[in-house]
Amino acid sequence: MPGLDKLLTPDDIIHVPEFLFAYQRSNSGGVANGIPKPKYRDADKMEHPERYEKEYQEYLTALKKFIRGRPETVVGMELEMDGINPARRWAEAQNSFKRRVRQQAPTQAQTRYLAAKVDTDLEAAPAYRLAAGSYWVSTLDLDAGAGDSRLKWDVPVIIESGKTTRIELTNLNAADPSKAP
Repeated sequence: MPGLDKLLTPDDIIHVPEFLFAYQRSNSGGVANGIPKPKYRDADKMEHPERYEKEYQEYLTALKKFIRGRPETVVGMELEMDGINPARRWAEAQNSFKRRVRQQAPTQAQTRYLAAKVDTDLEAAPAYRLAAGSYWVSTLDLDAGAGDSRLKWDVPVIIESGKTTRIELTNLNAADPSKAP
């Protein structure tokens, strides 16, 4: 995320492996003058573990001191973390889910939950007798065209026993699909 560099402390960078790797990569290739170079060798990890650990800790201490003295070297390290950042994949998963819901909702509504269906124009006034209960008047995922406007309705309705309920679909209770979240 942009601005991550302003939130991290040198300790964060040193103690979180992903941050350390991103910092090292963003400053590789001579980008930052004077950055400490590691003296430890990976081969020593198995052959001389004490020496490896001592040199590795000395490197981290020197690097932490360098970061404190040169905080500008932290700028841009979030770009090196793109491969491990789950935000893009999470957004893709959410969008995929929303797309499946939009595709399946009209079918589910028409096959499992449909109480009545009406096709009408702007002048029609259909009448239906429905049992008391809670209903939802919807254009599903279809837009109604009225001149230049494209509207859709999703209006909750409660029908009480023995009473007449009138539902009027107007611009006031419509949603503009072009401005949908």
